[in-house]
Amino acid sequence: MKSIKGLLSALSDSTEFAIAFVISTKSSSFRRTGETYAIDERGKIYGSLEGAFGEFILQNLKKAIYNGESFTERFTEFREDAGKHGATCGERTEVFFMYQGKGPRVHIFGAGNLTPLLLSVLQIAGFSCTVIDDDERFLSEIEDVEKYMVDYEKMTGFPEVKPGDFCVIVTRGHMRDLEALKFCLEKSPRYIGMIGSEKKNAELKERFFSEGYTEEDWKRIRTPVGLDIGASSPGEIAVAIAAEIILERRKGFVQGV
Repeated sequence: MKSIKGLLSALSDSTEFAIAFVISTKSSSFRRTGETYAIDERGKIYGSLEGAFGEFILQNLKKAIYNGESFTERFTEFREDAGKHGATCGERTEVFFMYQGKGPRVHIFGAGNLTPLLLSVLQIAGFSCTVIDDDERFLSEIEDVEKYMVDYEKMTGFPEVKPGDFCVIVTRGHMRDLEALKFCLEKSPRYIGMIGSEKKNAELKERFFSEGYTEEDWKRIRTPVGLDIGASSPGEIAVAIAAEIILERRKGFVQGV
């Protein structure tokens, strides 16, 4: 366990990390208020994590990184479990998990007319976003967001996509849907959503399978994208997409990520 000053110094080169602080202890807990542990974006652990408490700390540090949020959790161990490792009584320990970084991002593939509306809703909801397109003319119309000019033929120029990120495919005229799908499936973010009608999706699915993908791969894609709220206008569709992303985020952390 490092001091908070030493820990922050060790994490100074990290762009994303989470720190766990023991903030209160009750019963026979031998934890000390102020104990600290951390994890960085590479998965490096700072502090010695042992036993059930160590598993609790590690799981929640990963959760903080995955969801990009800070929160407080309680570690509870009952007497019968505590006795297995020599403790007299159980314990209740409150731990604050502090996240530092940009958090999970929403990567929007396509800079068409739906994208500014979707950005507005997502940014109000607190998401950091990127926009990806292969035409600078359309990217130049998008403001106040990270933008990536990509080459779909060479599959270059894309942003980093992490396991906790979300990908939304709304390419202009659906011209690059397949290429965007191939990139997203390779990166395996928590969510891949794609806009499209039943007819358009049937055509794309045929091309998708011809590339060697399977039905299981197709099932990883949310299409048509967005919660089914009867949306029809571009603004309503943007709200439906954002709502589905928020719902996915609130489902919680996946064990072992």
